[in-house]
Order: sequence, then C-alpha cells, then structure tokens
Amino acid sequence: MKRIEKLTLAELASEASLLTKEEKMSMYGGSGPIDGLCAFEAMEILSAYFGCNYSMNYYQSTFTATYGFSSVYGTSGTGPAIPGPTPSLVNQFMVTQFSARNIGITDIETELGLGRQIMVDLKTGQNFTHAVVITSFDSSTGEYIYRQAGSTGRATPDKINGAVLLSVSDGYAH
Repeated sequence: MKRIEKLTLAELASEASLLTKEEKMSMYGGSGPIDGLCAFEAMEILSAYFGCNYSMNYYQSTFTATYGFSSVYGTSGTGPAIPGPTPSLVNQFMVTQFSARNIGITDIETELGLGRQIMVDLKTGQNFTHAVVITSFDSSTGEYIYRQAGSTGRATPDKINGAVLLSVSDGYAH
C-alpha cells in the first residue's frame, strides 16, 4: 500500500503538470497565449470562403491601423476584463471588411438557410470566448457545426455568446 503524504504546491507542481492561466487561455482559442487573435483567424476563414483570400495578418494590421489595438481581447464573462477593444469594435470592423450584419441568436438557423456564414463567440470558460465561423446546423443533434483555425467542431446553442454575432454573405475585395 502506498503511503499518502502532504506536499507543498511547489512539490506537487514538480510531480504533476499544472497549466498556467495563460496556457489554459491559449487552448481556448487564438494562436498563442492570451493573444485574442481568434477573431482575425475567423476573418481569414470567411475571406477564404468568399474568395478574397486575405490572411489573418492583413485583418490584424488593418484593425490596428484603424483602432490602435493589435489584439482583440473581449470583455466576456463576469471576471476582470482583459484590456482591449469591445466586441462592438469587432462588429464595426467586420462590416468594413465583409457584407455583414448583426443578428440575434434566434436568427442563426434562418441566416444559415440563406447560405450565409455566421461569425460568433463561443463560450469556452467562465470568462473566455473563442471566435469561430458557424457553417451549418445539424438538426439531428441540435448542434451548430463551426470552423476555426485548422479544424472544425460542434457547439450547442447555449454555448453561443451574443456579444459578437454577425451574419456574413460576402467578402469585399480591397
């Protein structure tokens, strides 16, 4: 029988891998720790879908030139907000780059039926969201099918955060 002993947090950390807050946030979305770049990654996905083929870097640099921020950290959840632009700035920027309009959560299925793509924030934790592009709805499971950088996934309607919710029908070739 193995003897149980008390360990300090430092000792426990050396025996078991622990994730820092930054590592957890990086897994929830974006391409690096707390980078907030998932919104730009979603824009790149939309750009490719509509044949504009602009990169995430294009959208990030254009956003920076317009608003003075290089990352999009939202203010989702109930904890302390990470400094950065509000979701309304993301919405404002999106309509300059795409033929897009704000919609309500209850409009998603109708908009998908019209052949539109939907950019949303998914709730990924108490204070975190992750921007993805909803491409369809699976009525047999009641889940939305979405694309994110490098993969696809599924989400139930309760995971949709209404802060950034845009129906996109076309991209502008700048």
